[in-house]
Amino acid sequence: VGRVQTPTLKMIVDRYNEHVNFKPETKYVVDVKLNETYVVLKINNDVDFKNIDECNEYIASNPNLVVSKNETKQQSIKPPTIHNLASLQKWANANHNFSAKQTLDVLQKLYEDKLVSYPRTDCNKISQNTANKLNEIFNGEIQNVVGEVSAHEGLTPTTTYHEGLSGSEKIIYDEIFYTTQANYFNSLNVN
Repeated sequence: VGRVQTPTLKMIVDRYNEHVNFKPETKYVVDVKLNETYVVLKINNDVDFKNIDECNEYIASNPNLVVSKNETKQQSIKPPTIHNLASLQKWANANHNFSAKQTLDVLQKLYEDKLVSYPRTDCNKISQNTANKLNEIFNGEIQNVVGEVSAHEGLTPTTTYHEGLSGSEKIIYDEIFYTTQANYFNSLNVN
């Protein structure tokens, strides 16, 4: 066909054939646990593990994978901001596969039960007045989330911790409660 079109068409046909003939395979990776977080250990691209025994053999046959040096660093992490509706929906979807509507429905029920503040908010700050109420609930001094508030404030609990919840209501309430509570520390020290 031509100098340019012939190799281009061949690449397209080859890619199409790869796609049509694709067979899914289970592959394994090596995870390393660091504190409470699992990190995938990156190994050469040519190493694919088809079962756990292959993973174990690779680790046993490679003394380089043994930790030879352990460093401890102290790091300062800012507490999370108070949730607004969008950030809570994003968190609930990423961590619990809740849809945006499901999160809003649960949040609306919690609001109607007077356990959280108004749910349809796009703000992640609270007023000084709300901060004073929360200071009484948490017996502390909230620091970094007091600021300019438009129509509605960020999502906060309205009472001390509520233990009578279960299922998705408990998951959503816990996230709002503990995110608010985390803001009573200027920073969290992590080793």
